[in-house]
Amino acid sequence: DIGLQAIAILQRSIVSIDLSRCPSITSAGVCLLSACKRLRSLSLSHNGHVDDRFIAELMYSYSRT
Repeated sequence: DIGLQAIAILQRSIVSIDLSRCPSITSAGVCLLSACKRLRSLSLSHNGHVDDRFIAELMYSYSRT
């Protein structure tokens, strides 16, 4: 999640992130990515600490931009 804070700071240039199989990633950390308004591709497969409900909410927030 600390690394995601750094990514959020660089948010203007990020359009794609693959966080597959990152066991330290949590829903709270992924929440920081909502600052990345240009993000169009996010892979979170095989992450047991990221809640499916949260992913649905994140997708909804991006569909409204």
